[in-house]
Amino acid sequence: MHPSSVVAAGEPYRGPAAVPVENVELHHTAYVVADLEAALAAWRQALGAVVEAGPYWIRADGVRVCFLCYPGGRVELVCRQGTAGAAKGPSQGSRPDHVCFLCDDLDARVAAARDQGGVVVRAAVPSEAFEGRRMCFVLYHNIGLIEWVQR
Repeated sequence: MHPSSVVAAGEPYRGPAAVPVENVELHHTAYVVADLEAALAAWRQALGAVVEAGPYWIRADGVRVCFLCYPGGRVELVCRQGTAGAAKGPSQGSRPDHVCFLCDDLDARVAAARDQGGVVVRAAVPSEAFEGRRMCFVLYHNIGLIEWVQR
């Protein structure tokens, strides 16, 4: 990494910004788990997790989700149902999956993502986890999977 590209702690990154970040809020980081109840017990025991909401059945994606609350943020546990339910990865089938942001204009965010080469992997649909507000998933080539939720 070139020294001029390093950003000091507390200093904003001043590189090119294609999309303004105002009105965007980090909502949660998600982990895919093989067994939701077992994962809840493990997160409670190891990290003192407090359930904020759920579990919810998300019909559009065939998953059950639960939100855990910590000071400064949330973790969403996601369990695929049926034959796709078993997550593959470290920690007995648990692995990081995506980061979720709330935004004021979902359609504008999706359009900007497409303009930047992002691929919409879940079209916008109402979500039970967000009181019927629309959400979608975008896969960014240089970032990974991002969930956008209409505020």
